[in-house]
Amino acid sequence: MSHRALDPVRSLPYRPWHPHDRVDPLEPGHTYEADVEIWPTSIIAPAGYSLGVSVRGVDYAHSAAGNPANHYGRELLGSGPYWHEHPGDRDRPAFDGITTLTSEPGRRPYLLLPIIPPQP
Repeated sequence: MSHRALDPVRSLPYRPWHPHDRVDPLEPGHTYEADVEIWPTSIIAPAGYSLGVSVRGVDYAHSAAGNPANHYGRELLGSGPYWHEHPGDRDRPAFDGITTLTSEPGRRPYLLLPIIPPQP
């Protein structure tokens, strides 16, 4: 969230572009808007199915059953190949807060999804 600024020239309606050129810290008790890109995937949801989205404020480690994937010589136990283990990277109190998602009339959260037409 502290890198929520957008580049209006490089951003597209379906792909926000964050330049990561400044830090805008959050203040407790304030509400902030953020556009977040969800990387493209190749999942097809059949008609009548539901899509679930989990919003988390941190990369997480899971303990799912089975053998974890192994890439780059390491086990992947979380939301991707993100380790954040460099001292000072995520161990500051600034990252220990609570994030609350809000909505109100005129400012509702949304998820923009493409509709891919059937192949002829």
